[in-house]
Amino acid sequence: MTPAAIADALGGARRDGAGYVALCPCHADTHPSLALHLGDDGRLLWHCRAGCPQDAIRDALAGRGLLNGREHVPAPRRAPRAATAPTAASAPIPEGEPDMTDTRMGAPSDSWCYRSAEGMPLYYVARYQTPAGKSIRPWTRDGSHWRQRAYPAPRPLYGLDRLAARPDAPVLIAEGERCADAAHVALGAEWVCITWAGGAAAVRKSDWTPLRGRRVLVWPDRDDPGRRAAEDIRRILPGADVLDVPGDDGWDIADLLDAEGAEAVRRYVAECARVAAPARVDAARIAVMSDDADGWPEPAPLPSGLLPVATFSADLLPDPLRTWVADIAERTQCPPEYPAVGALVALGSVLGRRLAVRPKLRDDWHEFANLWGVVIGPPGVLKSPALAEALRPLRKLEAIAYEQHEHELGAWRADREAARIHRDAARDNARKAARKGMQFDAAALVLDDEADEPQPRRYVVNDCTPEALGVVLARNPNGVLAYRDELAGLLASMDREGMEGARQFYLSAYSAKEPYTFDRITRGRTRIEACCVSLLGSSQPAVISRYIRDAVTHAGGDGLLSRFSLLVWPDMPAQWRDVDRWPESAAREQVHALFERLDRLSPAAMGAEGEAEHVPYLRYDDAARELFLEWRTALEGRLRDPSSTEHPAFIVHLAKYRKLVPALALLFHVAEVGSGAIAEPSVLRALAWAELLESHARRAYGAIAQANADGARALLAKLRAGKLASPFVLRDAYRAAWAGLTDPEHVRHAAEMLAEYDYLRAEAIQTGGRPRVQYTLSPRALE
Repeated sequence: MTPAAIADALGGARRDGAGYVALCPCHADTHPSLALHLGDDGRLLWHCRAGCPQDAIRDALAGRGLLNGREHVPAPRRAPRAATAPTAASAPIPEGEPDMTDTRMGAPSDSWCYRSAEGMPLYYVARYQTPAGKSIRPWTRDGSHWRQRAYPAPRPLYGLDRLAARPDAPVLIAEGERCADAAHVALGAEWVCITWAGGAAAVRKSDWTPLRGRRVLVWPDRDDPGRRAAEDIRRILPGADVLDVPGDDGWDIADLLDAEGAEAVRRYVAECARVAAPARVDAARIAVMSDDADGWPEPAPLPSGLLPVATFSADLLPDPLRTWVADIAERTQCPPEYPAVGALVALGSVLGRRLAVRPKLRDDWHEFANLWGVVIGPPGVLKSPALAEALRPLRKLEAIAYEQHEHELGAWRADREAARIHRDAARDNARKAARKGMQFDAAALVLDDEADEPQPRRYVVNDCTPEALGVVLARNPNGVLAYRDELAGLLASMDREGMEGARQFYLSAYSAKEPYTFDRITRGRTRIEACCVSLLGSSQPAVISRYIRDAVTHAGGDGLLSRFSLLVWPDMPAQWRDVDRWPESAAREQVHALFERLDRLSPAAMGAEGEAEHVPYLRYDDAARELFLEWRTALEGRLRDPSSTEHPAFIVHLAKYRKLVPALALLFHVAEVGSGAIAEPSVLRALAWAELLESHARRAYGAIAQANADGARALLAKLRAGKLASPFVLRDAYRAAWAGLTDPEHVRHAAEMLAEYDYLRAEAIQTGGRPRVQYTLSPRALE
């Protein structure tokens, strides 16, 4: 038969120079990899670019009746055009397991090594726990380095070394590496237990040819994806049988092993094997998936939606704030979390360094009530009006301070003018005395420096450099509130090169305990005894999600992001209604009175200790201390748990609750009780806030995956519209500068997610230098 006729019979035929390429019959080929052409003597030559043995190809072609009995010689090897699954001989792997620590997700909770039949490692699969759930990532070799990148299809099976070691043993195919290992523990004496890479939707991406002639049972997970995967395997491996999985929905073999032990697993498999009596898989009948839509797995839905958050209750607020916050939320028709967070940050900024809390009985550890907060929501949900209302008491204090400053400035100018007249008169007298050789008062000739000019008390700053803010803090040692409507702009500016000093300044200002000195040529030296800054702003979900992802990946190690412990991302109200009424004037006046009381607060009248140390403080009473210690013991256990599956960045965020809870307890105590030791109700309310805020933080950190999904949808839309040709490389996408797809890293995350969910197929392309990844759009992605 001619190369063209053989290629047509195999499927996927296309011209390739003087010959043809077609689907190789020796492995689950999804891209034509078998090259066929005639030699100079007219004899048929063949070569599989995936590395299948020449004699296996001859046997497979003969089994299909595609050879005519003439002598066949293999085609000489030539450099492959696309990277394929490396073998032990063609792609040696460096010794030792790679460091699979991910900058965003931390160290993996589990990892598995895929080995060749000879036992050499080919690639690794790692499992990570993130705030959004588990994440499975492959690690493949790129030259002498390991990269987090999908292994080119066809992928080797997990357990090839087990298959090679026991060529006559029956094979049990489990779903997932964890289940294959669990099956090996229970059945390893009787069965070879293996799996495939990529999960239920990636069955067609693996090379199943090593199962030729083996007896095969399939143990799928007890869910719909598991059943579909089992049917795919049965179509690929004629003769394989599928077990009816016991247990509850969602169960797998590992669940049965944990629940009933290895003996129960062995009994169940033995019974099923006796009933099913699986036949051997016929080597000539291993199904080959074509490159049309039927040969591609069905794409899975991209992740959508946010993690749930705890319900806000008015009881979380102290009595003086409760009615006022509810009134703002009702009139603006926004979530109550917005004005609540604004009110707490504003109140804490007024208290500032006037009063601290010492959570321990004998230790000098203390915290101030300056807090950082951010409210997150889509455009148009009235974040800014809600925060503006929450800051109204501060604006009133500032207006009073400026009015008072005008009086002080007028008196200062009058005194200064009088002093200037006296100085001029003294100069005249001094000249006369000097001419007569008489003594005169030299001190009367000196006028006080302009720095003596009185400055207004500052409560809020909006847009100023760290140096200018330092000048404000030097004049306002109690601290100020920095308010930015779009907070992500401020945070992103501190990530730029050359802004390391600004970032360090804000980090110091969070604790309200550290001194700071600016030395500038133009401003001179500015010394701040203790930086105390409260920070408040708003952000849109897409903006903050991108910042969180970038911060966690690159600049999040210093904990700037985690200091926003008052972070809320609430659900929007399902219904809107028109509320047109006057504000609750009594509640507003009560809140204004509270802010004014804290602005004039006397630590001595509060029963505070430590005024001689310049840090007045309150402690807990016995019941409150016991409650706080119980909570903190549990928190420290979570932070130090070596088996924790939490994302490292989220652990750092929770660690900042060491300040959040005492600071909130102090605020609630001062707002409601007024003096004496901090009691149990204030700590209980602070702990309730910590629980609420943890759910919002989980939503924010979990939105990293959502941001990747948004980029994946944007990239998929361009592919479906024909604006991006398939196949493509990442550079083709980000050079187009489409919205949301301008950053190479964002485009890479989007493409990897589309490949993970079977909208794209990733292949490593050899370029003569560093390999690059090429992505091909699935025909099913157009359906």
